[in-house]
This record gives sequence, structure tokens and C-alpha cells, in this order.
Amino acid sequence: MDKDTYAKADIASFINANFYPVKFDAEQKDSVHIMDHTFKFIAQGKRGYHELAAALLNGKMSYPATVFLTGKFEMITVVPGYQAEKEFDVILNFIEGEHYTSTPFENFSASYEKK
Repeated sequence: MDKDTYAKADIASFINANFYPVKFDAEQKDSVHIMDHTFKFIAQGKRGYHELAAALLNGKMSYPATVFLTGKFEMITVVPGYQAEKEFDVILNFIEGEHYTSTPFENFSASYEKK
């Protein structure tokens, strides 16, 4: 997604204007401190995983994954897997417009027209 979807100027501009984007390596070794909790790397064999990634992905480690949180770090949704530009544009507008609070994604997606 870095080379394709996130590299598109309209996607990058929309994300930067409407979200606080953070790229996180789910296998990074550095600890992360968020809201009175420290998340650490857990070694498993030759590899491992980061507790923050496991927490955000509800233990369903899938890469890539895009996680949307509220300003209070409450989970909105996890979007697992690769998303092409067209599909991701719909998702971004669904989240940014807070349509998830009142409209099923399928309904929003069916009637969505790119601005």
C-alpha cells in the first residue's frame, strides 16, 4: 500500500488533512507508551510481535492493516489487507464523515460518489 495507495496524491492529501496518520511496524523492537500503558515487543522464535499491534488488531495479526481510532483512542474499525486506491477512498470518506455511526458500510459504499 505504501507504493500504490498511500503514494497517490489525493489519498495522501485527504489522510493528512483529516486524520493523524501513524505508520507502525508490528515487529518493531522499541517499546511504545500510550495512555499510562507501555507496549513491548514479544519475542517468539526468530521473530515476534509487538503488543501494540496485537492490541489494535485484536490478536488477528494481518499485514497490512489500517486501524482507525477516535481522538480518545477508541476503536472505530480495522481494515485488514491491501486496499486499492478506489476502495480505500470510500473507506476514508466513510470514516472521516462519521457515517459509521449511522450507516452500514455496504449502504454507504453503494451510493458513494468520489468528490
